[in-house]
Amino acid sequence: MWQEPVRAIRRIFKENLGVKPGERVLVYTDKPTRRETLSPKEEARRSELRDVAHMFEAVARGLCRDRLRPWRATSTALKSW
Repeated sequence: MWQEPVRAIRRIFKENLGVKPGERVLVYTDKPTRRETLSPKEEARRSELRDVAHMFEAVARGLCRDRLRPWRATSTALKSW
């Protein structure tokens, strides 16, 4: 199930971004603050984006130096990706 997305992510790192072993890559997604009120649709969208970011982070472990750092969202008006 996850094999094809993992292959696609590896291709993105190697072919699209040209990442070499040991290089650093920044993968980010935002984390809503407690003050934000999100619609169920927006909450689901952000959850899916976090899942994608975590997949990129997991693949990056084998390809480059990585750290995953959650950041609070700055605004619901800003659309990520």
